[in-house]
Amino acid sequence: MCNLLARCLLALGAPLSLLACTGDQHETPLQVASAWARATPPGATVGAMYFDIENRGSADKLLRVETPVSSRAELHNTTHADDRMQMRAAEGLDIPARDIVKLQPGGLHVMLVELKQPLREGESVPATLIFAKAQPLSINVPVAAIGAQGAPGTDAVGLSHQH
Repeated sequence: MCNLLARCLLALGAPLSLLACTGDQHETPLQVASAWARATPPGATVGAMYFDIENRGSADKLLRVETPVSSRAELHNTTHADDRMQMRAAEGLDIPARDIVKLQPGGLHVMLVELKQPLREGESVPATLIFAKAQPLSINVPVAAIGAQGAPGTDAVGLSHQH
């Protein structure tokens, strides 16, 4: 945005003093890819959402996820101990600097609690990721088939920054 603004101001003959732009305040070093949710059968009360968070900047923390499709969206981690899988709620998710954190089946994920309607294959789920430092990040999460193990279609998902 800053570069576009600079080009427009220069084209209009604006004085260079107006170009004291230090970067787009709405850009974030965090990007989401491979987002997907698994379809749920009718009557299901929980669902799950998965995605990769790439951090191209300094360390941050995912504090919570908000979505209108469930009463709550909780960060969970699945662990394996003594031949048993256990799911535990996480108090935020550290996003190390210049790293990728993967939320996937059998590991970190977003648990959608008290679904307001079933998640249907082919639809999208809107969600907003709230971070400790970065601007909130709104994503549209495509819903894959029941039993799917990965995102449908492409790796990139429509992203928009909240202002």
